[in-house]
Amino acid sequence: MKKIIVLFLIVFGFNHAEAVKFDELDKVPQGAHAGQMFLNGWVSMGLPFGSVLTAEHNFLKNNIYEVSPDIFKMLWVEHLNFGAGASFEYMPINHLGIKTKLGYMGIFQKTQFGSDNRNWSKSLYRELAFMVGPSAHLANRKSWDLTFTPYGGYAIAIYKPTPIAAILLENYTSAKSKNVSNFALGAELALVGYFSGGFFMSLGLDWNLRFLNFGDGFNLTQNNTTFFHGRKSSNINTFNVIISAGYAFLN
Repeated sequence: MKKIIVLFLIVFGFNHAEAVKFDELDKVPQGAHAGQMFLNGWVSMGLPFGSVLTAEHNFLKNNIYEVSPDIFKMLWVEHLNFGAGASFEYMPINHLGIKTKLGYMGIFQKTQFGSDNRNWSKSLYRELAFMVGPSAHLANRKSWDLTFTPYGGYAIAIYKPTPIAAILLENYTSAKSKNVSNFALGAELALVGYFSGGFFMSLGLDWNLRFLNFGDGFNLTQNNTTFFHGRKSSNINTFNVIISAGYAFLN
């Protein structure tokens, strides 16, 4: 799958390389219009949720941990996700583009023992995703724009169940990581600003949905609690703030 993604990006890039007019970089920003190409990098962060993440909370919440001598805390955790990657868009006509997105996303599990105590953070979910979709542009040849892009694609992913339990609970060993590569859906709503020299920046909201299949499920117990009750599938949603910056070229 990785080879197919890399090959696609190479072929697509060479196909347009000779047509790029780099003298556009010295001109006043023209905004989005037919013939434009956009290449940018992006970062995102946000909050994930889903039934498997709820199961992570429930599996740990009845445990007590000694954070320091004579100080005990309930074992509560929170989940955060971070992402980074690159995207490329080509606009064949005004107001509409075709956008590809390649990115890494990780979901981390962190203890909530307070700022005065040591906290642990462990990786729960990692993916490399390739997405593609149509991008609608509200403005035409303006220094600002509002875009909406629904995505579909595939994520090569790994899920590691109960990582905090594995390091903090006695007489407990977590399950092995599971390959949960899956079909992926998402959408992005962004406000874009164009500047001289072809530079542009955007700030937006990003939603992602991942379908997870755990195969034979889990066989994990702790304090008479069974993790995820033997279920074999779930999904993870993430809502993120996404920031990107890049350059616009005229085809």
